[in-house]
Amino acid sequence: MAPSAEQMEPLVDQLSGFSVVDYVVFAGLLVVSMGIGVYHAFRGNKNPEEFLLGGRSMSTLPVSISLLSSFISAISILGNSGETYAHGMQLSMLLVGALTGITGAAHLFLPVFYPLKMTSVNEYIEMRFNSRMLRITSLVLNTFIGLIYSGLCLFAPTLALASVTPLSVDNNIVILGIVCTLYSTIGGLKAVVWTDVFQMGVVLAGVVAVIIVGCLEVGGIQEVWTIAQANNRTEFFNLSLDPHERHTLANVMTMGTVLYFSVYGVSQTNLQRICSVPSEGQAKRVLYMNIVGMIVLCSLLYFSGLCAFATYHGCDPLTRGLISTKDQIMPYFVMDKMGFLYGMPGLFVATLFSGALSSLSSVINSLVAMLWTDTLLPLPFFGNMSKAGGAIVNKILSLVVGAIMIGVAFFAKRFGGLIQAAITITSVMGGPMLGLFILGILVPHCDRRGAFMGIVTSAVFVSWIAMGASLYGTKPEYLSLSTDNCPASFNVSNQTLNPHGDQVISDVTQFANLSSFVQSRGQNDLDDVISKSALHKLDLEEGAPATIAAESLVEDTTAQEDWPLLALYKISYTLYPVIGTLTCIIVAVIVTIATGGEDLSRVRPELVSPIIRRFLPPSSRTTKDSYYLPVKTFSMEDSANGHQLYPIHKSDP
Repeated sequence: MAPSAEQMEPLVDQLSGFSVVDYVVFAGLLVVSMGIGVYHAFRGNKNPEEFLLGGRSMSTLPVSISLLSSFISAISILGNSGETYAHGMQLSMLLVGALTGITGAAHLFLPVFYPLKMTSVNEYIEMRFNSRMLRITSLVLNTFIGLIYSGLCLFAPTLALASVTPLSVDNNIVILGIVCTLYSTIGGLKAVVWTDVFQMGVVLAGVVAVIIVGCLEVGGIQEVWTIAQANNRTEFFNLSLDPHERHTLANVMTMGTVLYFSVYGVSQTNLQRICSVPSEGQAKRVLYMNIVGMIVLCSLLYFSGLCAFATYHGCDPLTRGLISTKDQIMPYFVMDKMGFLYGMPGLFVATLFSGALSSLSSVINSLVAMLWTDTLLPLPFFGNMSKAGGAIVNKILSLVVGAIMIGVAFFAKRFGGLIQAAITITSVMGGPMLGLFILGILVPHCDRRGAFMGIVTSAVFVSWIAMGASLYGTKPEYLSLSTDNCPASFNVSNQTLNPHGDQVISDVTQFANLSSFVQSRGQNDLDDVISKSALHKLDLEEGAPATIAAESLVEDTTAQEDWPLLALYKISYTLYPVIGTLTCIIVAVIVTIATGGEDLSRVRPELVSPIIRRFLPPSSRTTKDSYYLPVKTFSMEDSANGHQLYPIHKSDP
């Protein structure tokens, strides 16, 4: 049942700040997270291997939970619920792709990566393609993606906290960035893993609480589903094959397969987790457990969006201007329906920050592992360091990465228009990186020239498409959002407020904006909302009739439709990873054929898939013991002991 104008009044006070209980709940999250870091600081981390890989002796369950939480950020918590609220459940079929993608990673990448005992995923690139430059290229791309993603993860949830506490967004960025950096720095991977386990529990509690309240609000799970179904939110099988349609069964499942194949196959975060358990069998169980965890948790997030829609289906807060984007629906729901319960707003904010901190700590630890292994360890000064010296350098690197992460968050705050472009760039880089590793494992003929041209061409091509789409592509349209059941003073038509899809309001609206809206009831309601909407951007000359502006817009649209590249820019974003992967592979194969390719006798059998090894010539097995890398890949144990470092030689599987 839609809230009346009188019922909306208490929200002004609720949004003005946390109660004491809320502060205690939220502060408890930070204290426990720091406490875990301090505990593990005194328990070990005396050498780089223990700091970065937990001594390769961690248990399967906590590592699996940590890996899952690394990929469930505050962006996921807000974004998945907002997606189902505005667009329905079609995106949830991504989880079918998760099943195939993670299973494929367990059988294709894991049997190659685990026996190599690598610390950085980029080590494989140099070993396989015999190219230091290609390894550094992979490092640069991974570092760029990691820093941009971490900055955005840190910035996003601070908006929620700033709206309910006296602290500004800037203060929250600094405080939470410091907390995350410190426990990652002093505790290493073990602290990151066990903190992730705790934070995942907080996330689960928060999401389940939202679903329970949502179901009680409308009369149960069945009623939630009935309302969602009546408003076209439960479509799963859109069988269209149009590549320009935003979400279909085909493109969503394809994106899910490629996305999870990449994340659980070739990401640095995944490599560190699977290499931190004692055996390959346990590493495979970690991935299988993540299939179950990902499906369960993401399903809860999607359903929470349906609960919010069922609650507001007759009086949509987005259309009314109470929130600015679909991603704010869940914080609004919590403050509206759960704000009177002491501790619940604190739990939800803790949920957002748990999602953010778990992702941030994993990124920090992963970037440190790559920077140490790929850039510093090959240098004689760092390679000959003692155990204690190596551990100290890694902790210094963690502080540096954390400081840069905080700086990127400030950049995201001050240049809000670049946020969408940055997210797009980081998402499309996964396809080219996946293509590079597929080439290494499945295409033994591919050499460093083909691989380099493939990844560079692919990254440039897909980034160009994505940036063109952000400038000229079509904006996604919402499914029906009604205000028919709103009180008369709040009832504003959807056509008036939502003519441009997601671009209803240009800037992020803090939760506190609700108070000014409620207090300005009457004729000022419509004027206030329109002034914040896209309508105020139609700047007409004084006295110019509205029909002239309309005709101008039609002419501009017709001109754009005749532009040949527009069809390319309108391709669904779900296909970007697929395009990136295929472009990398196709270009690399063409260049390899043109240049003659790799001498198969020099391809190390342990660097390709077990399926491919049987096709390698016998000479590759007899000459490998005399094959040295141009830049040595070193044993971490010997590096920590300060001994002369030597190339790693692997025996036949």
